[in-house]
Formats: sequence, structure tokens, C-alpha cells
Amino acid sequence: FVRGGRHERAVLALVVCVALALWLGGHFALARTPHMGVGPRIDIALVSTQESVRFSSISMQEDAAALGAMLSILPATRGADIIVFPEGSNFLRRFRARAPASAEDLLRSLYAGTTSPVIITSGSSYTQGGALRLRTEVYEVATGDSLFQDKRFLLPDGEYMPEYARALISATGKGKFLDAAYTYRTFTPGDDIRPLAATSTSIAVLFCNEAMSPYLYASLARQGARIFINAASQAWFHGSRRVEDQMRSIATV
Repeated sequence: FVRGGRHERAVLALVVCVALALWLGGHFALARTPHMGVGPRIDIALVSTQESVRFSSISMQEDAAALGAMLSILPATRGADIIVFPEGSNFLRRFRARAPASAEDLLRSLYAGTTSPVIITSGSSYTQGGALRLRTEVYEVATGDSLFQDKRFLLPDGEYMPEYARALISATGKGKFLDAAYTYRTFTPGDDIRPLAATSTSIAVLFCNEAMSPYLYASLARQGARIFINAASQAWFHGSRRVEDQMRSIATV
């Protein structure tokens, strides 16, 4: 621009102005373009609990405190169509244990006069065959119906104990830790993966690191899923912005 002649500068200035006008005009137009899809608006409330990861059971007092913290958040979710709790929150199990006979009625009364939501929560669960699995529950407050799906993509050491880890831990004499890991962190992967029908749409619910798999969400999309949810455990990040940014980048891809 500096070295060019008068005519060249004029042409270059015109090109820059046109490009800037297109850029600004494009943003202005796209911001006012209606959604391409059809259908109702769906509001989703994402609940963060920041519970710490542990390899042991928790006391009744700790369990009650965790449930109390989640219940204190619920009023802020009124109006949402879908409420998502973090991986391993066990909200519904804890809530039902507190009020076995009236749990469903209490949830209905909480959302009376507003949208009756779907609650998505998860936690460890034993199957009839005795296998420990990470299981998500999609619960419709209006009907009391639940759908379930188990985690497929497990990480070594955090969710199951590979042979090398077992041998290393045994060699270091950490038998108690190994027993605790077997009891609380040795999961069996789920058998299938499918969208779950709720709120008149099809929801794909996966866990945390399952975003690393290029297969799982693609499979759910081919089966007709319209909303994709990842229920993650923020506690695994331990305040690491680098790990959190990496997981977000993987999920975007």
C-alpha cells in the first residue's frame, strides 16, 4: 500500500473496504437468520457439583451433604426441558433413598407450574449378573419413566485396572488400595449404545472421556439422535485449565 502508486492504493483500499463490508454484512445477516431446523426450543440446564474423585465409599453425612448441595441447585433449573448432572453424581439414587415413597411426587411438585423436565444423572450400578457399570439414567419427571444406558468407553486406572497396573500395585505392597480399586473403580463396559427418547426428541448421552471416541457419537447420529449430551466429571480436571481445554477441543471435533 505504501509503495504502490496512487491508482494501486485506490484499488487496494477499495478491495479492503469491500471485504470489510462483506465481513460486517455477513455477521449482521447471519445474526438475524432464523434457525434452519424446525421444532420447539429446548432449554438445557447443566448442573456443576465439583465433587472430588475418590476410591472409597463415603459416609452417610457426606452423602447427605452432597444431596443437599444438589437440591439447593434444583430451584434454579425450573423452566428447563432437560437437566444434566455430572458423571457419577447419583442424584436420583440419593434422592430416592432420602424419600423412597414420595420421591416422584416431590419432584413433580418442585416443577409444578412450569416445564416438566427430563433429569439425566449417572452413577455406579451392579447388574443382575454382578457386573459393576457406570450407568446413566434419563428420567421423565412427568411420567416417572426411566431409560438407562451404560458407559462403553472406559479408561485404564481410573475406571478399570489393567494387568500391568495390578502387578505394579501388588509389587509395591498396596493391597488395600488394590482392593478398594477393585471394589469401586473396576467397571464393565456396556453392551450397546442407542439414542434415548425423551422430551419428544432423541437424546444421545455419553460420559466424559467417551468424547475421545470417533465412533460413539457418530453411531448415535446415524441412529437418529438430535441432541448430544456429554455428562462429565469436572473433579477429574483438578482445576487444570489445560486438561479442561483439551477435553473441550476433543468434544468439539
